[in-house]
Amino acid sequence: MKFIPHTVVPLVIIGALIYTNPTLKNYEEFVGQEFKEEMMKQKDPLVNVFGSLFGGFATDLMLQRTIRHDYMLFSTYDTVFDKEHLKAVGFLKNFFATERPDFKRNR
Repeated sequence: MKFIPHTVVPLVIIGALIYTNPTLKNYEEFVGQEFKEEMMKQKDPLVNVFGSLFGGFATDLMLQRTIRHDYMLFSTYDTVFDKEHLKAVGFLKNFFATERPDFKRNR
């Protein structure tokens, strides 16, 4: 009878990972939040205003420059900003940035 738990538990875990693998729409929300946080860090109030006004447009542009690799259990995302990259791994409906662009270095 030990066969059943040893089979069912891994199957349940794999099924949960497949079910909670984030979509590109989920990534869009993540990128939008990352963009807002980056704009809030800027000291220039004009940048904050433009970030608020054009945040959705900027997110759409970023998604056009995103490559998603779907591995069923998780996905990887790579968004290109000129020479910088935002790389993230998505699983369990969450995203974990593995590389963030350094916009200050490009100034």
